[in-house]
Amino acid sequence: MHPHLAEAYDNKGLALANLGRKEEAIEFFTRAIELDPNHIESFIWKGDMLFDLEKFEEALECYDRALEIDDTSVMAWIHKSFAHDRLN
Repeated sequence: MHPHLAEAYDNKGLALANLGRKEEAIEFFTRAIELDPNHIESFIWKGDMLFDLEKFEEALECYDRALEIDDTSVMAWIHKSFAHDRLN
């Protein structure tokens, strides 16, 4: 596990997301997760990018994984509810 390196990948993903480069951002969030499988923020951000790309089921998987890490994450619960709403 490399939490500091994971944070760097997460930050790069956020920068790309802010530039509208969502698919590239997903790659960086995925790498952050590979480096630190408990990096909850990367799961949430990756889910958000997938949501924006209308990949709602994949987004739900990310939010569910985030909630496995911390079931009190309000952000994960809220974003999960948005994804569920779009699927229905």
